Amino acid sequence: MKEVHAIRWFKYREAGMASWIVRRGLLAYGVPMYFFFVISGWFRKPEQFVPSLVYNIPSWLIAGTLFGVLTWYICEWQYRRYVAKHGAPGP
Repeated sequence: MKEVHAIRWFKYREAGMASWIVRRGLLAYGVPMYFFFVISGWFRKPEQFVPSLVYNIPSWLIAGTLFGVLTWYICEWQYRRYVAKHGAPGP
C-alpha cells in the first residue's frame, strides 16, 4: 500500500465498515451485477424476466455484502501492514 492509498483508507475507516459495505459492496458491486444478470436474462429468456427479478435480488444482495466485507478486511489488512512498517499516514 502506498501512502496515498493509506491516507484514503484512513478516511474510509472513519466512515465505518457499514458505510463501506453499502457503498462498495452493495451499490458498486451487488446492484450493478443484479441489473446485468436480470437484463442479460431478459435477452436470453424474456418469459422468465419476472422470476429472474425475484430470484436475483437476494443472491446479489448477499454477494454484494460478502464482497464489501471481504474488501474491507483486505484493505484493513493492507493498511495495518503499512502502519506497522511506516507508521500512521500523514494528513
